[in-house]
Amino acid sequence: MLRGAVPLATWDRLFAHAKYFDRDLAPRTGKTDDLALCLHSWVVTVEAVTAPGPRGGVRRKTQDACGEGLAVDLAFEMADTAVALLPACALLDAERHRNAVTRLGACGQLTGDRAAAAQALNRYNAHWFANPQPGSAPSIAYLFHDQAEIEWPDQPRVRGGAAAALAWAGHMQQRRFWITRVIGETPDRVRIEGKVQQIADQRADWRSADAVQIWTRENGFDFRLRSLQVGAFTPTGD
Repeated sequence: MLRGAVPLATWDRLFAHAKYFDRDLAPRTGKTDDLALCLHSWVVTVEAVTAPGPRGGVRRKTQDACGEGLAVDLAFEMADTAVALLPACALLDAERHRNAVTRLGACGQLTGDRAAAAQALNRYNAHWFANPQPGSAPSIAYLFHDQAEIEWPDQPRVRGGAAAALAWAGHMQQRRFWITRVIGETPDRVRIEGKVQQIADQRADWRSADAVQIWTRENGFDFRLRSLQVGAFTPTGD
């Protein structure tokens, strides 16, 4: 759970903007021939108590971003405000996340030294690292420690930054690394836990393995991958 102090002025602003969020807006007047297509829109549910204590009711509104209303704008305003007020969340690179809502989701994975965890996660989310292409190893080699090690099931251990970058780029074809926790063990050492998912044409053939990445900041360098350990793959399909 994410917790933080909210200044009174910020609270008053959000409270004022939430006054009518659950009401429907009057339809636009006049004829319009515009055709609008809206696919895969964001859907939000906003709730607010009407009074403190057990007698207070709850106002609630569920709305998608395709329509016109106040709940979606309020939800994203609250997300923007929360990111700004939570230091570790604010450290997450906005360019690596779709919006403040997804930044909050990523921020919820941070634990321990959350500032270090956020900085290491920014490095993990660097261009091409999380989803490497076959020829992208030279472009991501700077993200690997010069003594990096990769342990992959049924494969020899790989050592060295360039070799580790090449191995990572090769292993992650048709695979994804899904993060579950980002643990700041110290200000300069972060443990990223997750699963490597192997995708196949048939869902029944999908497999996954527990995996741990260690990122360290040393010798004047920013966070770099120090080690990757991947366990045995087991079926995950239906």
